[in-house]
Amino acid sequence: MSLLSVSRTLFSKALMGNVSVRSTMPFRNINQLYPRITPILSSTPLSLNQKAVQVVPSRKSSHGDHVRLWTAEKAFSAALLPIIPTAFIFPSPIMDYLLAFTLTLHSHWGIEAIVVDYVRPQVFGDFIPKLALGLLYAFSALTLGGLCYFTYTDVGLVEAIKMLWKL
Repeated sequence: MSLLSVSRTLFSKALMGNVSVRSTMPFRNINQLYPRITPILSSTPLSLNQKAVQVVPSRKSSHGDHVRLWTAEKAFSAALLPIIPTAFIFPSPIMDYLLAFTLTLHSHWGIEAIVVDYVRPQVFGDFIPKLALGLLYAFSALTLGGLCYFTYTDVGLVEAIKMLWKL
């Protein structure tokens, strides 16, 4: 038996109360040996240098059905797989608009998830998260408008990418 398996066996028996930790280790009790996991394993009080773990009850969201939104985001992401090659195989203004819309919406949802996760009201107050989301919506609208304008007035999104590839 290896040293690791012996120490595991002694540790598990010590936690179960079958073996005294004092007989195998130079410590007085298991609180000195494993001070961070002892409060989890027993009901002993915490010492001054340990942090207590707080369990926060989950809150109900008031912003709508997140399961449906998640499903729509994943369906849109899956729809990008055939849309991108189809736009390059059959280039047309309709495919350019469809590509512009799906790419913009896909990017918007991804960046929105980042903003919602990391620009929280608990950290930044109430104004900054609202400003960040407002700027995100403005930039997404400008992006979609710019791509549609480019498709309408110039060669189109797919042809522009093909021209960049030829460079």
